[in-house]
Amino acid sequence: YQRRVRGVQADGMLRCVTAQPKLLPLLLSCLEFDKDQVITCSASSTGLRFLYDDKSQQVYADMPVQLFQEFNITETECQILEWRLVLHTLCDIVKLFGDHLYGQLSMEYSSEDHELVMALQDKTSSSITISTQFKLATMAPLSNTADFHFSHSPILNRVILKSEDLKDALLELEWIGGNTVELTMSDEDPYFVLQSTGSSGSAQVEFPTTSPDLFLCFECQQEQSASFLLGTIQRVIRTLSVSSQVQVQMNEQGMLNLKHTVRSGEGHVCYVDFMTLPTFCDSDDQD
Repeated sequence: YQRRVRGVQADGMLRCVTAQPKLLPLLLSCLEFDKDQVITCSASSTGLRFLYDDKSQQVYADMPVQLFQEFNITETECQILEWRLVLHTLCDIVKLFGDHLYGQLSMEYSSEDHELVMALQDKTSSSITISTQFKLATMAPLSNTADFHFSHSPILNRVILKSEDLKDALLELEWIGGNTVELTMSDEDPYFVLQSTGSSGSAQVEFPTTSPDLFLCFECQQEQSASFLLGTIQRVIRTLSVSSQVQVQMNEQGMLNLKHTVRSGEGHVCYVDFMTLPTFCDSDDQD
């Protein structure tokens, strides 16, 4: 196959093929928090995106077009082909392909019949091709979706650290029993602090900049603190377990963006973003 992005018909249609099927369940697991979650899937010339959002957080996982051997799309008038489905159902279907995903995974979608067709083709040792196919009914996209406008406000502080280090810090705060976690980023000591207070006391985790292996990048312009719902922030634990590093950004309004780097077996990079509103901010107030 050769990767290509082009229109094929007047109706909104998608057909894509990847030789790295294991990435799909890995990325979907990063979005799975509750049984009845509905996610929005979108396809554009840049690749596929899987999005989940609620009033306090937006989470999206991207599969860039470089991951596909074939990527044929006819976009709608807004340049994006979108549909919605129940995440738990999609994950169950992917599990039915088996624990060891090999071969080529294809996905086809048509806005005419609102059906997602997923097929896995795998050649056995005797050169016999086994094909497994599932069809999944989808829902129409929402007429308007929330946008947290993270980039509309200046980004004051940005650091990159190993995912494992941030995961350990968040797990240290679990036993406190608090409802919120406060993040402080500063250009002076203490530079990066997570703290929480609950029924069992209080805990604080500081990240010193004196350790050469701790921060892969450290760009802080001024001291800034914001509080977030601890349960919402802890949704990143699974993603931190499968990613190599995480970029932590906070804009002027106190909104937090955690961008996780997930690498495929072939060296391609996928990103999983968690954009979280501070506890004093409501998404209804966003423009």
